[in-house]
Amino acid sequence: MKNNFYLVSAGRSPDGFLHYLLRPDKSGLIIILLLLFNVLATAQDTPATVEFPISTPIFDTLITNPVLFDKFEATGFNTIVQRADNSTQGLLEDYDLLAVNADTLEYIYHYSTAYYSKWEAEQNQTDLSRVGVKHSDNLNNTFGEMAFWDSAWCWSTIGLSSPTNSLMYGPHYRQEKRYKRWHYGCTSGDGCLSYTPRFRMALHNPNNVNANEDVCIIKVVFRWREKNDTTHHDETFMERTLKVGDFDTAGKFDDFYLHVNPDSAWYEYFPDFILPKDFALMEGSSSALDYIDWEPFTGIQFCVDWLRSDTLCTLYIDYAEVYDNYGWNDFIREPEATADLIKNYADSFSSWDNIEYWVGTNEPYTIDSYTPIHIVDSLIRSVQAPPLVVHFDPSWWYDFKINGEDEIEMFYNIAKPEKIYLGVYPVLADWNVIRPYDLEWLRFNLQRTSLLDPNFWFKAQCFGFRRDSNNEWCIWRKPKSPELMSMVMLGLAHGAKGIDFEWFDSQPQWISNCSGKVYIE
Repeated sequence: MKNNFYLVSAGRSPDGFLHYLLRPDKSGLIIILLLLFNVLATAQDTPATVEFPISTPIFDTLITNPVLFDKFEATGFNTIVQRADNSTQGLLEDYDLLAVNADTLEYIYHYSTAYYSKWEAEQNQTDLSRVGVKHSDNLNNTFGEMAFWDSAWCWSTIGLSSPTNSLMYGPHYRQEKRYKRWHYGCTSGDGCLSYTPRFRMALHNPNNVNANEDVCIIKVVFRWREKNDTTHHDETFMERTLKVGDFDTAGKFDDFYLHVNPDSAWYEYFPDFILPKDFALMEGSSSALDYIDWEPFTGIQFCVDWLRSDTLCTLYIDYAEVYDNYGWNDFIREPEATADLIKNYADSFSSWDNIEYWVGTNEPYTIDSYTPIHIVDSLIRSVQAPPLVVHFDPSWWYDFKINGEDEIEMFYNIAKPEKIYLGVYPVLADWNVIRPYDLEWLRFNLQRTSLLDPNFWFKAQCFGFRRDSNNEWCIWRKPKSPELMSMVMLGLAHGAKGIDFEWFDSQPQWISNCSGKVYIE
């Protein structure tokens, strides 16, 4: 039997636990309670409805602390965000669970934090300011044309009799430079994240052009601009010239890497392009926000330059794809075996009858995240396991669009989540009261989310970071009671079907920008 008493708080008491918040000085919170109880009472009067989820995450190393857990039980929350394993099963059996198993090679989380995108070459994004494969220049001249070859729609050099570097380029989108695996260490240098691109192409050579003649250049180009300058800069990470002899002699499609040895065909971002690992370090860092790759016309590109001045042979491009080298590379090498790892891991928890969702990657800010999320979700659902949710926090420093695309809409359309689990944290350390601007940003994102997914859940901010040296707020400030009320009411007014209060406990964290140890309040 799950707890049916619901207590909502505006933040942490001095010792950091939510259950103290209905003190006399917190009387304004009664409004939140009445509003939530009204939602619950209405749900009880409606047949075939479920409990309204009110949840909170507890830092996983503290959940087995009996003092902490007793305080959590006293709050009456009915849902918890927590690790699922033998040590927590007995504690969590009376609660709906959002299971966060994020240690190394726990497969649901591991592969949902991988990166993969596939870009079909026959697509032709004519609006050059948007994300997509392009075949035109800024004068609207299109190079090549769509064709059907070797059982696939593709892009071709039909009609071209001169070289062009606009045969295929784009899509122009921001990539992550670090993994979002909070329990992992880095595995490959400062960037901790490297990518392998590959191009699927074929060459029709009816005139038996000499095998040593050039055909095309394939390359990865990163376009960016400095924050205070309008000039675009192009960094070619890797390139390779392909000759006639590199292609299948029968004109069949084949995979082409940026190096003869595929194991050496990867790239990673230069150190100057890698934001600090700790979010708190971003502002004022030598690399933080000094360059921009999230605007239109910026970001990564997978390019094919046509080199020939004749029509003796025809190049066909099926697609370009890119994957990370500590995650989705497993799917590229052994797709069935990797899928089985994920399904078997999910199935190993089939005796848990209280897992509502598995939790995947946190705050995906790149298109490369969305396809792995969708595939992992599909795999675990295929064995009747609970679906995947990810905490989606719109990237406020990019406005609401990344590379010209609506961020939430693109996530929803590609990842296809069972529900959007929206988190927006508008209470910032620089202001003693929440600004109207930040409340409007919250309202704007709640509205956009509710239009896409009427069943979304909302994460309300209940934490702040403190500097260890002088006890000042750092990055975020703990909300005051009226501020939390405003967040919760906005969420409910926009139709949120669950409220999550983050966090429950106070837990030391290492965030160097805040002068050392920082506490989640």
